[in-house]
Amino acid sequence: MKPAFRLTLLIVFAMFYWNTAYAESPRTQLQQMVKQLQANPSDDALREKIIALALKLNPKPATPDAAIMAEGAAEYAFKNAKSDSDYSDAAKQYEKALLLAPWLADDYFNCGVAHEKAGENQQAIRSFDLYLLAAPDASDAQDIKKRIGGLQYALQKAVDVSSNTVKPDVVQAPPIVQLFDCHAPKEPRAFGVTFSFDFSSHIVTSRLKYQDGRDAGPSNDPPLSFQEVGSHLIWTTPPPDSSVANGFQNNLNRDTGSIDTIGPFGQLYASNYQCTMSNQ
Repeated sequence: MKPAFRLTLLIVFAMFYWNTAYAESPRTQLQQMVKQLQANPSDDALREKIIALALKLNPKPATPDAAIMAEGAAEYAFKNAKSDSDYSDAAKQYEKALLLAPWLADDYFNCGVAHEKAGENQQAIRSFDLYLLAAPDASDAQDIKKRIGGLQYALQKAVDVSSNTVKPDVVQAPPIVQLFDCHAPKEPRAFGVTFSFDFSSHIVTSRLKYQDGRDAGPSNDPPLSFQEVGSHLIWTTPPPDSSVANGFQNNLNRDTGSIDTIGPFGQLYASNYQCTMSNQ
């Protein structure tokens, strides 16, 4: 093998191994993992891997300028917060910084405080947990653990109160169909009538029944429209004679169970029928 070719081959192999080593260096891995996290911010398992890798680097990874700007926005929002939503906005700005530099322990702490003040206890717990992971030697670790315990208690308390809250009684909807069994006590040999009022269609139908309660088949009246006026159900039966313009207007009083009838010429017939209601 010629010396010049051998030298070229060695240079190619050296460049290959150098590029491979560089591509697999911890800092390059960190950059790649941060990009993956930015594409999927809710991947806490990946975030924890980034924090663990950043802790091994010496010197520590530099904080990008965009993350520093987001920290400034978060601090301003927190300082000027007047409501829960303002504190929540501050937490969102810290989260922007942590998406650019997921290893910043102080930002996790500050984000947790902002969430806590916003009443977002679950998010606060997550931020404090990540703070302890990013600052394993934190001097306030015990205090933070107590703080997490308090937030967990508040969450459970809210769940218990919600589950023990007495729910208002459900108002039962009125039945769609009401049945009225009507009979004439003064005429023991007369047929009884069962009126069926369908409130979904406002149609009343009727069937005859024997005095002993047995069904005697449909009456001569076809299905008819009815109106509901307070406790009264009003419907008109067809005139018995084609020469008569109006039929008989029937008025069933659901409170008393009586039926009154107005004839084609306006005469009032006090019915001797007495009705009892049963729901279907």
